[in-house]
Amino acid sequence: MAKLLVIVAIIMSCGCATTYQRVGFGGGYSETQLDENVFTVNFRGNGYTSMERASDFSLLRCAELTLSHGYGYFSVVDNKSFVSSSTYSTPTTSKTTGSAVVYGNTVQGTAKTTTTGGQVYTISKPSDANTIVCFVEKPEGVFSYDAQFILNSITAKYGISTLSPNTAWEADSPDGSRSDVPEWDAPPDEDDEVENRVAVSEGISPSALFNLGIKSLNGDGGSSDPGKAAAFFLIAAKAGHPRAQYTLGTLYEKGTGVVRNYAKAVRWYRLAADQGDIDGQYALGRMFYDGKGVTQDYGEAAKWLLGAAEQGDTDAQYIVGTMFENATGVPQDKIQAHMWFNLSARLSHDEKGRRTAIEAREVLANKMTAMEVTQAQHLARDKFEHGFGPKRKR
Repeated sequence: MAKLLVIVAIIMSCGCATTYQRVGFGGGYSETQLDENVFTVNFRGNGYTSMERASDFSLLRCAELTLSHGYGYFSVVDNKSFVSSSTYSTPTTSKTTGSAVVYGNTVQGTAKTTTTGGQVYTISKPSDANTIVCFVEKPEGVFSYDAQFILNSITAKYGISTLSPNTAWEADSPDGSRSDVPEWDAPPDEDDEVENRVAVSEGISPSALFNLGIKSLNGDGGSSDPGKAAAFFLIAAKAGHPRAQYTLGTLYEKGTGVVRNYAKAVRWYRLAADQGDIDGQYALGRMFYDGKGVTQDYGEAAKWLLGAAEQGDTDAQYIVGTMFENATGVPQDKIQAHMWFNLSARLSHDEKGRRTAIEAREVLANKMTAMEVTQAQHLARDKFEHGFGPKRKR
């Protein structure tokens, strides 16, 4: 009982509704991912939080998750709003006072007992839970919310200027990197709005546009302007320039100069990869490996990563080696795995990457016969002597 009173006292002393925050002692939001584009989102308020506020903040978290995973719209397929109530009573204290008068052998007097406390208080805490399905484009025949509109509307209603940075949790990519935090103040990502950021003369070549994008991105001659760079890359990418397509994909993947959108990143990576661009093949393979913007598919990942590995991408070579070793998307083949580790170690200009490949190769060699190791070495030597395509640095 004493513990309950202490907890209630702490809550009551705060005297304010639950803020928009990840769930903690005073409430907040939480979520569970059920599928690639399906989430359950719950917001739990404290005793000062109205049901309207809890519902709004649950919807706001839905919008955040939708945008941070590269989607633009979401539909609520299930909603549950409820209030949990608890009561407590303050401790009771009794005090007795009195007076007495003695007359010989007789005592006369009065007594009064006063009891305080014992008040009963009720605390009601609202909760709102939504199950949502996210879409890249607005679905037909199904009511859906525009995630960006909901985010703008609710943050303006409650005066929220900065959203939580923990809006997305990404699995580590094969090369150990992690995605950046979504940029909520990034400009709109509609193609026509991106294109309109620059005025381009007719007749300018895609290569020239790509170079203008690189200069804008790097800030040559002034400050960096990622939004302007994205416009140049987009026009060049639409004209079929593979390097522009790949670079535009990286902007959409990272949310640089445009609103982060994994599906669009995959689209541009695929166009570059289809033209044999080594970085486009590596990036597309990595997206399939991680399941970002597409359904996770190790077989498809192996296809594109092998393409990049065959052209000399040492990162792709290392990942392909692990895939052959562990039968991930390809049949297990220790000889092929050893060969790719060997090539990655020999061609890598990055000391850390080289050491990682060497270690993987040596660990694998201990699980192989001497004949298998010799065969793998011959394959690596043959492939190295025939050469690889030009290796670009991302």
